[in-house]
Amino acid sequence: MSAGNQPFRRSASCLSAYKWEEHPGRVRFKRIDLNHDLDGLKALLASERPTHVVNFAAQSMVGESWLHPDHWMMTNVVSTVRLHELLRN
Repeated sequence: MSAGNQPFRRSASCLSAYKWEEHPGRVRFKRIDLNHDLDGLKALLASERPTHVVNFAAQSMVGESWLHPDHWMMTNVVSTVRLHELLRN
């Protein structure tokens, strides 16, 4: 890869800002369907009491949003609001 005429170089220092590099094993990935398992998510949040939550559930495909707007709305809006409500309480 290059930017203009200069080669792009990745340095190890670009990853050092992430907490999981300093504390290996403290980051866990849990797969939960926000549309269908809100009770499971609530139980997980109560038991783990996480300091950070990353939501990978968004649907970004525009074509799919036109074909299935109700599913897109449920995943990207309704379920996200429900997640935020659980985190807020």
